[in-house]
Amino acid sequence: VLLVFAAACGSSKTSAPPSPSAPREVLLPDLSRMDASVQAQVKQRHATLMEKRKAGASGDELGTAYGEYGMLLHAAEYHEAAEPAYLNAQDLMPGDVRWPYYLGHLYKSIGQTQKSIDAFTQALDRSPSEIAALVWLGRLYLEQGKPDEAEKFFTRAADLPPRNVAVLSGLGQAALAKRDYPKAVSVLEE
Repeated sequence: VLLVFAAACGSSKTSAPPSPSAPREVLLPDLSRMDASVQAQVKQRHATLMEKRKAGASGDELGTAYGEYGMLLHAAEYHEAAEPAYLNAQDLMPGDVRWPYYLGHLYKSIGQTQKSIDAFTQALDRSPSEIAALVWLGRLYLEQGKPDEAEKFFTRAADLPPRNVAVLSGLGQAALAKRDYPKAVSVLEE
């Protein structure tokens, strides 16, 4: 009861109690296609993560370890191994926008559009003014041929400072897709 009360009283950036489900298994993949220096970094991050788990770390500390391990695997294009690390980080750090945002990129890079949309949406739930997530959602909807949906996200992003070229380009592309040529010209000229 005290843990639940403490979590409820904390800010949105503090960790929630551990997820009721067990953490996903995070493995050290076959690193043979990596340079030796990158292999050493991945092995060190994995060892650090395992040490933190063994020591009973929780919340932000363990979530950060999972997330950083996932980022390294993601950068090396080990997408399948990075996913559970990001998911664990996301569960342990429910107020942190990084992990659903990175998951959105991971899913986008492997062609899982709906999962990417869901992850970027979750990032927006955590930080409604996250311009990058708004832009990526707009782009994903444009790729799906849904310019009305795309325009909603680009418009939301356009209302946030500063004026952003990616946002204006997205608004112009959405207008073009809707055959609203005067608006497209105006926004793209801007």
